[in-house]
Amino acid sequence: MPTDTTYDGVASWNELCPDGANRWYEGDDPEGFAKEMMELFGLDVRAPFPEGFESSLGWDSLVDGEPSRHFHIPAGLAGEVYGSERWPLGS
Repeated sequence: MPTDTTYDGVASWNELCPDGANRWYEGDDPEGFAKEMMELFGLDVRAPFPEGFESSLGWDSLVDGEPSRHFHIPAGLAGEVYGSERWPLGS
């Protein structure tokens, strides 16, 4: 599995989020994103949030009538998922 990209003197996303992170998918293909996360990382973005990272929102929670697409990135994957420009994610 690839590692988190680091730059001289700059903390990596995995260092900034050692326990993982809650993020939002903001793209137009949530089903494709969910499938890709499972294939690449074994990450089920629809899974409940782990203890200590609870959120009132989840993948299918509605916000202003739209799904929130809120999910948890486990420890060690923040750099590969959130630190990548490959997917439109928000914090």
